[in-house]
Amino acid sequence: MISKRNKIIMYILMAVVTVLTVFPFIWMLIMSFKSNADILSNPLSMPKALNWSNYRTALKTLNYPQLYLNTFMVCVVSLVIELVITFFSSFALARMTYRHPWASKAVYGFLIAGLSVSPFILLFPVYKINLFFGLREQWALVFPYVASSIALYRCNTCVRPLKPSVVHISNRVITNFLAKEWYE
Repeated sequence: MISKRNKIIMYILMAVVTVLTVFPFIWMLIMSFKSNADILSNPLSMPKALNWSNYRTALKTLNYPQLYLNTFMVCVVSLVIELVITFFSSFALARMTYRHPWASKAVYGFLIAGLSVSPFILLFPVYKINLFFGLREQWALVFPYVASSIALYRCNTCVRPLKPSVVHISNRVITNFLAKEWYE
């Protein structure tokens, strides 16, 4: 049971965190109704009148249907590629037996070490690699998403506890299904 004093402290902390989280969004909304001159002259004041011209300019400047189509294509393509690669590689990592008993732990440790590197550290090298291969627009986003190892780690933790008999049965079912689809 939480004491009344601890409950009050917890509610105060939650209120402070909520204010700190919501305040930038409210500030952004207030600033969006001000003209550029008002923002530069007095950024802390409330808008004198609701200025909708910023929204009109944004809607005229940006091609929202194309932006949403690009986002959808990047998400779908990278998700399909990442799922195929991570499922097969996690299955191999979970089921492979090595000549040396420490090799399996070393490969898994290498995977975990890849997770410890911040993605922001990799932004410039990935950008340089994209330039080297001539990748532009959507493809410049797809390959870095596919190269992340978090999905491999998650998929590996799901495949590892499966019993070999379950995997064997599922392989037979998939093989029979594909044989019927392709050869009939």
